[in-house]
Amino acid sequence: MNSEARTLLSEIARLPLSENLQKALGIAQRSQNLELARWCQLELDGYPVSNPRIRDSSLVPTYRIVAGQYTDRCGRPVTLFPEQDFSLIHLRNGVKELHELTENRGTVTIHDAELCELIHSEFQVEVFWYRFNILQLKSIFSAVRVELWNKIVDLDVVGESKSPLTSRGELSEPLWDAGWFGVNIRALRRWLKGTGKA
Repeated sequence: MNSEARTLLSEIARLPLSENLQKALGIAQRSQNLELARWCQLELDGYPVSNPRIRDSSLVPTYRIVAGQYTDRCGRPVTLFPEQDFSLIHLRNGVKELHELTENRGTVTIHDAELCELIHSEFQVEVFWYRFNILQLKSIFSAVRVELWNKIVDLDVVGESKSPLTSRGELSEPLWDAGWFGVNIRALRRWLKGTGKA
């Protein structure tokens, strides 16, 4: 892993998510990791059908699902048919746009004209707003950060990989008889258990 990727991992919790994604996009482009670059762009720009990066196989990630309720223009709840579960939707907005929604307190209200029109044409029901708890946005941001972390950790820049200095088997062997920073581990265990002489 290169130093840029290591730096990003160390800053991932402190920097704004959109800035993390921009940095990861640069790393992905320089390392020619097309899949990471595509994912970063989708998270930044969103998952609308009009986005040219959307492929037929592209689905909005499950971590972008929120549960809420449809209302009419006046904010009154609208009940859809019970056999159709429209209480869950995928938020297709980019992270910057989603972040702007966090300025609301408690409940987020959005209008998705395409979805409202689809519901109206299919079920002859007028819906205008979709409301959900703001905590769900925070969950999405956390999930994107975790996904970004995992993708950066898995990133292997061509030519920069080094073989490990120690095999995994050697690292997992217990060191009961070894001294560790001048401490006898076996004696320390006996002392902690209170069963023996130190």
